[in-house]
Amino acid sequence: MKPIQPYILVGSAFILLLAFQNCGQAPQLQELGSDSSGVAFHKSSVEEFSAIVLTDPETAVSLDVNLHDGQVRALDQRGYATGARFCLKKADRELLEDVLKGAEVCEPVQKAQLEERCLMIYEYPYAQLRNANREVNLGEKHHGCEIPADLCGEKSAELRQLASRLLAKIPESSCE
Repeated sequence: MKPIQPYILVGSAFILLLAFQNCGQAPQLQELGSDSSGVAFHKSSVEEFSAIVLTDPETAVSLDVNLHDGQVRALDQRGYATGARFCLKKADRELLEDVLKGAEVCEPVQKAQLEERCLMIYEYPYAQLRNANREVNLGEKHHGCEIPADLCGEKSAELRQLASRLLAKIPESSCE
């Protein structure tokens, strides 16, 4: 008869590992709010982000804009840098700063219930805010019932319009 001690030891270690799997601290968001429909949102300031990636949803080509110096890198459909570099013109950079100044990101607290019948529609994010620890996809939807993370209030529409204008102008935005 073989000793069962190794099995007990391995089984106990496995159970202990599963028990502490999700004990890490979740990122702390600043505030909890809600909109007119009663949906609760975590709100956080855009100022904590160092870059914004603007994406053309039709081609999936993206521009990675450094919010500190205005440098722009082109990214291909897979998110890899193409090597092409651009610079935002002063007026465009100021417009982007104005839209993002004082803006907050609203991330819905509650996800759709499993019982809900939702269309399986994916909407590509029009932008992504990044810093060293966090990424937030703005406007991304995985199904029809989902309320996407986005800028709060009118800032969302302003950023969408500006993103499409900047994406259209970028081929002429050299760093001279």
